[in-house]
Amino acid sequence: MAFSVTSADVSSVIVLRLQGELDIHFAPRLEEEIRDHLTAGRNLIVLDLSEVSYVDSTGLGVMIGALKNLQAAGGGLALAAPTTRIVRILQVTGLDGIFCVRQSVDDAVQFLLKPSS
Repeated sequence: MAFSVTSADVSSVIVLRLQGELDIHFAPRLEEEIRDHLTAGRNLIVLDLSEVSYVDSTGLGVMIGALKNLQAAGGGLALAAPTTRIVRILQVTGLDGIFCVRQSVDDAVQFLLKPSS
């Protein structure tokens, strides 16, 4: 299955809409997209997972790396609207406790814009 990434700026948060399977073949594409935004000084990113059908360990690794890099740059990463299958993958791997997972892109954007306490 093909994979695509589209980017939008929502209230100074980059929303990356992912479609398809995030696996060993396509994970480097997401990694490059995130790196490009980080290099440009954009350190708040939401990954819209509503149309992602599968994530393998390589895809999970890219998301973990992105979280660490964005946090190190004073920003953050949130996952939005994951399918039931993706939620299950996050739960089984324990990553649901690492990532901020929100039911909608709007909720994820608001989470990232919320001032830290």
